[in-house]
Formats: sequence, structure tokens, C-alpha cells
Amino acid sequence: MKRIIASLALCTFVIGASAQSYEPQFNSELRLLSVNEADTTVYVPKTTYGSVKAKKKGGLFGKIAKGVSIAGSAASGLGLAGGSLDVAVAGMRAANAANAASDISEVVDMVAGKALVSSSFVLKNPTSSCVVPSASESNLIVRVADNSENPAKLIQILPLEKKKKERQYEFAEVKDGSASVVANALPFTGEKYGESSYLLRFNAPTGEYAVTLGEDNLLMHCFTIVE
Repeated sequence: MKRIIASLALCTFVIGASAQSYEPQFNSELRLLSVNEADTTVYVPKTTYGSVKAKKKGGLFGKIAKGVSIAGSAASGLGLAGGSLDVAVAGMRAANAANAASDISEVVDMVAGKALVSSSFVLKNPTSSCVVPSASESNLIVRVADNSENPAKLIQILPLEKKKKERQYEFAEVKDGSASVVANALPFTGEKYGESSYLLRFNAPTGEYAVTLGEDNLLMHCFTIVE
């Protein structure tokens, strides 16, 4: 019989007596299961808000204010899924009007002027406080309001690039006025789980990761996988 371990790390605490007990209690909560032979350790990814950083030629940056939620930006690349620069600009102008965030205006102007090179999600600190040793199998349990949808439409597991003071995930590029989505999210297989959750299976090398759910994709659930 498998043993179930509750780690003393900052990001872990859950103990269960059966597989069903891994399901979180509330919507938008996650559990990361690290499975090694007879042992299963359950981690709770660190939840934090990110921002969006637009990189301009010459190294100038515009930054969207912390906590601003741009509906569907991770899934659609701020309206870039169809390669439409105009849609992206319109979407960000709407976000600017709704949130009164002056930094968004700078990003909008950069895109509208076709000077944008790339857009990235940015998280403070170079690593997450939720540290997970690499395992033979990694699973995510994600509780949602309705698990009848394909989880691939709602959930993304993003590999983050580690910098000196932050972590980044580039999600879109504009070159010579042509927009494209950068699709580097980790693939996973998913199925319904428990009362209202998904069970996601994925393979991830050591590194920094963030999970986004649905429209509020600037709210990220982060973890670090180490040797």
C-alpha cells in the first residue's frame, strides 16, 4: 500500500487516506502529487500574481500593472491567436480603460507602433518557495467550477525562464507588424477527477513552472522542480 507523505516545506501540508482525498476543497486550488514508487508527496503550489512585460527594440520595457487580469491572454496571446495585431491593441486598450493602469498605455503604444518584439509574463523572484524534488511521476489535481470542459482549454503549465531577480514566460512576438503566439506550454493528459476536478499527468524536467487557470491568467500557481 502506498504511503502518503506531508512535506514540512512551505508549499506542502496535505495528507490523505485515499486517492479521492487529494481533491482540493475550493475552486481554483491545486495539488501537485510527486510519486516515487510506494511514496506520494502532496505539494500546494505557491500562488502569486504576475505582470506582463513588453520588450521593445533597444531594450526598453513597458510593464502592465501588477494584478491586472487580461481575459484569455495566456490562451489567446492577448488576441494574437489569429495573428491580428489590431485585435491585440484593441484588447489592451480596453484593459487600460477598465483598470486605469498607466503602464498598459505604454505597452499599447509599443504594439500599435509595431515596435514590439515580445511580450512575457513576469513573476518576482528567481525561484518559487514551493520546491519539489524530481519524481518518477508528476500529477496535478486542479479543482474547477465545472470539469465538463476539455482541461486543455482552461489550464496551461508554463515553463519559466529564470533571471537574476525574476522569472519570465514569453507568450507572444510581433515582428514587422506580424503577430504570433509563442507556444511553449507543457503538454499534459487530463481526465475528470473527484467531484469537480481534473487529474493532469505531465513530464517536467528540473526548472521553474507556473500553472494558469481560465481567464485570470495573471494569477499563477508556481513551483520549482529540483534534482
